[in-house]
Amino acid sequence: MKKISVIIAAAALFMLSSCGKAKWYSDYEAAKEEAKKSSKDIFLVFSGDDWDDNSAKFKGAVLNASEFEKEVSKEFVLVNIDFSQEEFAKTQIGEDATEAEKKEAERIESEYKVKDALGRMYKVKDWPAMYVCTYEGYVLGTVSIDPTASLEDKDCVKKYAEKVYGARVSSTDTVLPLIQAVRTTKGIEKAENIDKLVSSAEKVYSDLYRGLVQEFPSLDPDDTLGKIGFYELAETCYKSYDAIREGTDPAAPFLEVIEGGHLSQEQVQEAWYMAAYSIVNLPDVDNDRVIDYLEKAYAIDPESNGAQQIMKTLDSMKTFIKMKKEAESETTEEE
Repeated sequence: MKKISVIIAAAALFMLSSCGKAKWYSDYEAAKEEAKKSSKDIFLVFSGDDWDDNSAKFKGAVLNASEFEKEVSKEFVLVNIDFSQEEFAKTQIGEDATEAEKKEAERIESEYKVKDALGRMYKVKDWPAMYVCTYEGYVLGTVSIDPTASLEDKDCVKKYAEKVYGARVSSTDTVLPLIQAVRTTKGIEKAENIDKLVSSAEKVYSDLYRGLVQEFPSLDPDDTLGKIGFYELAETCYKSYDAIREGTDPAAPFLEVIEGGHLSQEQVQEAWYMAAYSIVNLPDVDNDRVIDYLEKAYAIDPESNGAQQIMKTLDSMKTFIKMKKEAESETTEEE
């Protein structure tokens, strides 16, 4: 009986200590769902624990401190996207790998594709990179490490917890009201609010608003606001970037929107120019195709504001092609 009592007491102690431990999510989508359900914002951290000293030290001294977790988790869902070199190395398997190893490698590789996409969306450059976001993932502010402050300072943890809340406060009178307006409206009114939000949001985080860009045309099918062309072209740019990553034709989305979209004359000109731009840096670039797209862009309106730049690019391309052919001809003669 005494032994059982000790076991029960130990279990109770463990449960109490576990209840006080804040959860760090590694699944971004699951974290967003939890944040929405609990009416919280998100504190998002990108780290590289096993290769970046800053990440390991800062997480050990600040982010994983119980005081920090307890304070910040009151109003934020905690998310840590860690890029572990040790874990990713498990995707490098030999031909003699077991089925279990193959499945694990596939799982990790799939997971890291998602992580890479998130890193691009949030334009991660520093490690660790820390963002204060809404439950949709929209950035309200960032938290940076103070290089002059010691992590051993007794008030260090408290100061960084205050920084997290301060980053959100900085958006109280700007982005946050617009996000709230998008959440609470429908139809043409929501379309107007989306346009205000997308127009005022920091351009560096524009990828985070792709869902709203896609939704806009369905909210204003009659183009009452005269903005469908803008949003169709914006989504086309996203599709072109997707095509580059997938190894398909990045110009194809532009040709499709030119053919079947709701673009103005100016936007059609821009679409032809972007089609040319999307393929000019491909390894096996088709120069004749680039020239064709640029000529089509210029012909749309030779008097437009962008026509001069298009012609300048066109002339540069023709000069480059001529020089390349001359160089190839000289090489052939030498042989």
